[in-house]
Amino acid sequence: MSIDIKKLKVGDVLEGDEGKRRDRIKVNYIGGQILVCDWDHGANGNYDAADINTSLSCREWKKVSGDNPAKPEGQEWNDEGLPPADIECEVFDHEEKQYSRCKTLSAATMSGERACATIEPKGHFGRLIWGVNFRPIRTQAQREREEIIIDALRHVDDPRDDEVHPRQYFMDALHTLYDAGMLRKEAE
Repeated sequence: MSIDIKKLKVGDVLEGDEGKRRDRIKVNYIGGQILVCDWDHGANGNYDAADINTSLSCREWKKVSGDNPAKPEGQEWNDEGLPPADIECEVFDHEEKQYSRCKTLSAATMSGERACATIEPKGHFGRLIWGVNFRPIRTQAQREREEIIIDALRHVDDPRDDEVHPRQYFMDALHTLYDAGMLRKEAE
C-alpha cells in the first residue's frame, strides 16, 4: 500500500519494514514532497533521530496513528538547553542574522541542533532551518526593547558583521545600556 503524501498530517505516525526491522516515523512538517520526521528505529517507542528529508519511496509504509495526537505531558520548556519538539519559540536565524519565531519539529541531532520551521508574520510556515540558540517568545515590552537596541546596533560599525559572536557581543552591550536607561527614547 502506497501512502499519498497529500493525505498526511503533522502528527501522523507511519510504520514500515525493509526486511531487517520495523521502523516508525512521526511526521513533524510537510512541505511539498519533503517530510521532516522523527525516527523510531525498531518501533520501540523511542523517537531518537531526526531527518529533514524523509522519503516514503524506499519501503511500504502504513499509517498507524495520527490526527494530531495530544502533546505528551511535561512538554513545557524552562528556557534551558534545547526546547522539546512541537514548541513555539524563537531561534537565532543565521541567514537573517536575527531571532525568528519558529516551531521546533524534531528530536535534537547528534551535533545538538534541532530542526524547526520559521513562522511568518501571517502565521504560516516559512522555511526549514537548523537551530541551536533558542529563547521563549518575547513579550510586547521585550519586542519594543529589542527594536530600540537593533536600531542602536545599526549605528555600530563592525567590519566583522558576518560573524555571529561579535554581533552578539554588541547586542549584550546594548542590552546593558538600555537597562541602564541610556538608550530609552524620550516621550514626545
